[in-house]
Amino acid sequence: MKSVRHLFFLILALPLFAAEPKDRLIRETPALSPEAERAALHVPEGFDVQLFAAEPQINKPINLAFDAKGRLWVSSTVEYPYAADKKRWSDPQGTRVQDSRDAIKILEDTDGDGRADKVTVFADALNIPTGVLPWHKPEHKAGCIAFSIPNIWYFADTDGDDRADLREVLFGPLGYEKDTHGMCSSFRLGLDGWVYATHGFNNTSRFEVRADRWRDDGKITNERIPNDERSPNAPNPKSSDSSFEPRHSFVIPHSSFDIPGRRLELQSGNVFRFRPDGSKVERYTSGQVNPFGLAWDRYGNLYSADCHSSPVYQLIRGACYPSFGKPHDGLGFAPVMCQHTHGSTGICGIVYLDGGVWGTEWDDHLLLGNCVTSRVNHDHVTFTGSTPKANEQPDFITSDDPWFRPVDLQLGPENALYIADFYNKIIGHYEVPLDHPGRDKERGRIWRVTKNDTKPQPQNFTALDSKSIAKELGSSNLTRRHLALREVKQRGDKEWLPDLLSIFEGNVKPQGDARPSRVPDWDTAPTDAIGSAWSETMDLRTAHTLWALSYLGERLTISQLMRALHTGGVCVEDQRDEHGQLIANSQLGLVMSHAAQVIGNYEKLHPWEKWCLGVVFDCRGSAAGRAVCQTLLHRPDFLDDDPRWQAMTVDMLMSMLHDMIAPDKRDEALPWQRADDTAFILSMKLLLRD
Repeated sequence: MKSVRHLFFLILALPLFAAEPKDRLIRETPALSPEAERAALHVPEGFDVQLFAAEPQINKPINLAFDAKGRLWVSSTVEYPYAADKKRWSDPQGTRVQDSRDAIKILEDTDGDGRADKVTVFADALNIPTGVLPWHKPEHKAGCIAFSIPNIWYFADTDGDDRADLREVLFGPLGYEKDTHGMCSSFRLGLDGWVYATHGFNNTSRFEVRADRWRDDGKITNERIPNDERSPNAPNPKSSDSSFEPRHSFVIPHSSFDIPGRRLELQSGNVFRFRPDGSKVERYTSGQVNPFGLAWDRYGNLYSADCHSSPVYQLIRGACYPSFGKPHDGLGFAPVMCQHTHGSTGICGIVYLDGGVWGTEWDDHLLLGNCVTSRVNHDHVTFTGSTPKANEQPDFITSDDPWFRPVDLQLGPENALYIADFYNKIIGHYEVPLDHPGRDKERGRIWRVTKNDTKPQPQNFTALDSKSIAKELGSSNLTRRHLALREVKQRGDKEWLPDLLSIFEGNVKPQGDARPSRVPDWDTAPTDAIGSAWSETMDLRTAHTLWALSYLGERLTISQLMRALHTGGVCVEDQRDEHGQLIANSQLGLVMSHAAQVIGNYEKLHPWEKWCLGVVFDCRGSAAGRAVCQTLLHRPDFLDDDPRWQAMTVDMLMSMLHDMIAPDKRDEALPWQRADDTAFILSMKLLLRD
C-alpha cells in the first residue's frame, strides 16, 4: 500500500518535469498583424503597450541590449532552428554565411514617438546570433560581443558607419550541434568588468584563452601557458581519469580539461563569465537545465531564468543547481527561491525591478518571459536576510493571441520594458519536429511597455558631461546606472574626480591607491591611520560612485568609506522606518556590499583592504557578508600574509557560520544568525571549502 501511495504522488509530480504536450506548443489560430496582436495584449492598469519594431524591420528577435546612445541592439534570425550548413560558411571559422538573413541590428527611435524608425544592420550573414552585448574597444567606433555559430565573436566598427568591418573570434568553436536553442546567450556586462553569460541545454563547449591573450595578475603574459601545442578539444595527457582532478588548491575542476581562468568545459546548463577581450574565462555556477536570461538587483546579486528546473534562481557564485541527472557538488544544491512553475517549462528573459524605478510598490518584483503560455509572469521577491523567495503574483502581461512568444526582456533607459516577441505558431524545439511546416520564419515583434507617469529622460549617455554622469549613478533605473558607469570607464579621467567625490563630507581630495607611509606593512587591527570618508547619504549613488572611483584608480577612498562603516559595530544593514519601508538615504548594507565587491575585484589587495573585507565576518550583516564570500572565492592570496590574520579571519568565519546553524548558539533575534538565511550559509560553506 505504501509503494502504491508513493507511485500515486510520483505520477502527480510528472507534469512538472515532463516535456510540454504538443497541443500547447502548436497554435491552431492564424497569425495576426502587429496591430491586431497589439490589441490582444493586456497589461495592468496604469501601463500602456505599444509596438516598437516588427517585420520587415526585424525577423525573429532573440536577445536585446541597450548601448550608451540609448539604441536597442537585437539579434535576429531566420535560420533557426537549423544551423547553416558548413558548405555555406565563408571560411572554417564561419565568419560569414552565404545567403543568410540572420543579423545583429541597431534600432533607433529618432523622433521620440516610441517606435523604431531607423534600422541599421550592424553585422549580417550570421548563423543564429544570440547574446548580443554592445561593447567596443577604445580604438573602435562601435561594437558588440555576440554568439553566432560556432563562436563568441567581437564585431567592431572601425570607421564610424555603424557597420561591423572587423570580426574577431573570442572563443570557439563552441557547441551547437546537438541543440540550436541551447547555445551561449544572455550576455550581460557586470560592473566588475566581466561578461556574464548562459550556456544552454545538451551542448558541450570547450573554451580556451588564446596564448596571446592570456593574462596573469592583469598583465598579458605567455608564461605558464600549458598545453598550447594541443587543440582545445584534446584531452590533457597529464590528467587522470577522474573528472575532479585538482589543478589548483582553491578550485575544484569539473573536467580534466579545466584550467582556472585559462580553459573551461561546459556541458549543458551553466552560467559562466569571461573578460571582454577574451583574456580569461571561468565558470560562475554549475547546473540548471537551459538558462536563458540574466538580471542584477541593486545589491549586485545575479538572477537567471531557467527552463525545466525552476523558473528563476538567485545565483550564488560557485554553487551547484539542479539539472537533468547531475549530482550536486557535495554541499548540496543551492537554495531554490521559486517553488512554483508558472505553468510551463519554457521560461526565458528576466528583469528585476527595484530602486523605485516604477515606484516603491514595484520594488523587488521580477518579470519573466513565458513563451509557452504566451505571458509575462510576475513574482514579488521577499528576503530572509540575503535569501530570496519568489512569491507568485498575477501575470504582468497576458495575450489573446497564442502566437505571442516573449523570449527576452530588457529595462530601457527611459524606464520602459522592452519585450522580444519570437512571434510563432510553434515554440517547442524537441517536442515538435524541427521541419514542421508550421514554423514561422518571417514574423517578429518588439513591444514597449510604459508606466503612464513615466517622464522623458535623456538617453544618449555619450553626450552627458561628468557632472551629469555623476548624478546618473544614483538613478532609480539600473540600466541607467550601468550605462553611466560604462561611460566613466570609457571616457572618464582624473578630471572627473571632483564631481564624483562631491558626495563625501569634508572636501575629500583625490588620493589614488598609494599606501600612506603611516600605515604599517601589516596590521591585524588597523586604527584610523588610513583615515575615513563618509557620504552625506548612503544610497544608490554612493554605492555606484565607489565603482566609478575604482575605474579611475581612486582606491584609498573606497577603503576609507568601508572602514567608516565598520566603525558602527555589528550588523551594517539597510535602515527601515516603522512601516518596514526602506529609508532611501540610509542603505548602509547596500553601500558596504558594493564596497566589498569593488575591493574584492582588485587583482591584488593591500593589507587594509583585506582587513576591511575580513572584518565583515565579525557579524556585519548578510548583505555585506554574502558579497565578501562571493568576491573572495578562488582568491588564495587573501590569506597569504601574517599567520595571525589567517587565524583571525577563519575563526570569525567559522564562528559566524556555527552560530547560524547550531541551535544552542543561534539567536534568531539577531539578523546575522538566522538559520533560514540559507543563501548566506551556503556562501560561507563554499568559501570555507575553497
